[in-house]
Amino acid sequence: MCGDAGCTGITTEDCLNCVARAEFVYKPGDPDCKYCQCVAGWTGDDCTKKCDLTCHVCSDPGVGLDVTPSDCVSCTDHAEMVGGACQCLPYWDGPNCSHYTGDCNSLCNGCNGPTAADCDYCIVHASWRAGFCTCDYPYAGEKCNDRLDQQAPTPAQQ
Repeated sequence: MCGDAGCTGITTEDCLNCVARAEFVYKPGDPDCKYCQCVAGWTGDDCTKKCDLTCHVCSDPGVGLDVTPSDCVSCTDHAEMVGGACQCLPYWDGPNCSHYTGDCNSLCNGCNGPTAADCDYCIVHASWRAGFCTCDYPYAGEKCNDRLDQQAPTPAQQ
């Protein structure tokens, strides 16, 4: 897994640089000891085998074998390990489980996830503030339909 700069010994801890799609990782508790490890999404002795898109990290199935979802060690966002393979969570789809198919938050006009922070655009009377859509003053309610400055008259006012 050592790169073209070579190494000072025979282990991955002796690399002067790493191959493409690998990076130096420090051993826990030993800041002086680093080794080459494939970056997320790649595996194999030289990090040339691409993991299944549902995998965050995968294991190498061996020489001449393709990597499958059952070789996943950990899954991508919006996927979970089921029966030894990564599968998309409910309402998530696509090759890497990144396409949201569920209902949008009521403050969203289009979305890429279920919360007000996942809105493509905010609905009328709502704006993007502090990382999510929220009703503009004086509007409130589930769809920003209620006006706070237009209160119903009390019985004494009628």
